[in-house]
Amino acid sequence: MSVQIRQLLASASPALAMGVGSFRRAGALVPAGARGRTVALIGRQPGSGTSTVAAVMALAAAGYTGNRVVVIETNTPGPGAGRGVTQLLGGTGDGRLPALLAVPDGEAVARRRIRAAATPGAAVPVLALPPEAGGFAPQVLERTLARLRHRADLTIVDTPSDRGEPVFHAVLHLVDHVLLVLPADAEAPERLAAMRRWLAATPGRPRQHDLSVVLVARKSLVPSWRPQDLRWVLLRRDRALRDGRPGRMSRASLTGALDLLTTVSDPVSRSNPPA
Repeated sequence: MSVQIRQLLASASPALAMGVGSFRRAGALVPAGARGRTVALIGRQPGSGTSTVAAVMALAAAGYTGNRVVVIETNTPGPGAGRGVTQLLGGTGDGRLPALLAVPDGEAVARRRIRAAATPGAAVPVLALPPEAGGFAPQVLERTLARLRHRADLTIVDTPSDRGEPVFHAVLHLVDHVLLVLPADAEAPERLAAMRRWLAATPGRPRQHDLSVVLVARKSLVPSWRPQDLRWVLLRRDRALRDGRPGRMSRASLTGALDLLTTVSDPVSRSNPPA
């Protein structure tokens, strides 16, 4: 699968001729393995870009590293919303996660079971519930992560922005790293401060996870502000991915994705201040 994805991402695109040096440096810094890390992407409002960030990260990890990558979609887009991570990765049809949950607790999960549970057509395995299953319950996420413990090097969770969703609380307690996703605009400082207050006010027992920021740039020129006390990565939103053409993504997008992989794979990042 990773060879096919690498070939796809290496498709002839004029934009790929730019930023070769930055791309190679970013790739050289990515650790050999994510060591079973689980990462959640959280945006405070719909349309913040969590699904795009999750898709680009998954493609870069599968195509340019040796990690076994799995995406869990708990953030199902509502009517009239943009494309979710499943669609961005080429998935078609309904989710088939119950095939994985059928494995009894504590029993080893065969790789073919994960393939059977993945949404058909997705370039990277995506685990999602069928429509009739209803919302993504906390117990479902916990059971899913338990079954992936020895079968995935990197698990990416696309998380609902609504703090009222029950699965949101499970995410905060079950993952190793949280990526706060927000637009890279003039309001970014206020948005980040509001997100941190929002997370701090979330009830529940103390949480143990690393925290970083993803600034999603929608325009070529972005404000120079960057967080001072959190690790951060600037990722440019790529229209090619949104249009279903991942092979035409710019090298800048892939470079940002590789920077994200370094950030989430290594709890101690040397490039930005620790959380």
